[in-house]
Amino acid sequence: MNTDRKFHNLKLKLLIQEIIKRYELDRKMKIHDRIWISDDNFVRNTIAKILHINGDFGTLIKFALYSGLRGEEMPYVHDTPICNNLSGYNCNNLHLVDKKFGYAIVLLNRTVGQKHSYFTIIPTLYGKNLEIWIK
Repeated sequence: MNTDRKFHNLKLKLLIQEIIKRYELDRKMKIHDRIWISDDNFVRNTIAKILHINGDFGTLIKFALYSGLRGEEMPYVHDTPICNNLSGYNCNNLHLVDKKFGYAIVLLNRTVGQKHSYFTIIPTLYGKNLEIWIK
């Protein structure tokens, strides 16, 4: 018997599948763009596993997770030095501003084509690690 993972209810699973089919939520989508239904524990457990990865790779994963930067922006942050001048006007370097509330603001000021990345907000702990991580 095929049931959903959270409620173990076949009728609920069929209802959700019918809604997706009726409103064509998966129409003309590639397999990785489709809507996937998972229960709360799957997402929570996966994130917990990711956050327990240590070393340089773990720092990179955590920074990507917390900052929300796109894939091509991660090497940019890694390769761009941090500037001590906090004005940031006409400067191509990163600017790191620590705030009292436990977060750091990283000013990127990066534009590539139609994509603009002005800043990201990360926990202060990763702001301090960012200085070590950047070349």
